[in-house]
Order: sequence, then C-alpha cells, then structure tokens
Amino acid sequence: MKRLNVDKARNLRTGQTDAKQKLWHHLRNRPLQGWTFCRQHEVDR
Repeated sequence: MKRLNVDKARNLRTGQTDAKQKLWHHLRNRPLQGWTFCRQHEVDR
C-alpha cells in the first residue's frame, strides 16, 4: 500500500501543468512570510 502512495505522489509531481511548474519554481526553498511549502506527502489513512 505504501508503495502505491509513493507512486501516486510521484505521478502527481511529474504530470504537472505548466502553471503548477511555474508555481513550484517560485515556492521551492523560498519562505513566503514565514511559511514554507512542500509537495505531496503521503498521509496515513
């Protein structure tokens, strides 16, 4: 089950639209008013 979630998160990251790519380019490793952002992480059931 865990591997399925990892594969799904990976597919969401690699199948991004152009808009999502631009957004993450600007958010990556750049705090915004003290907030930091990370991509999809699996959440336990």
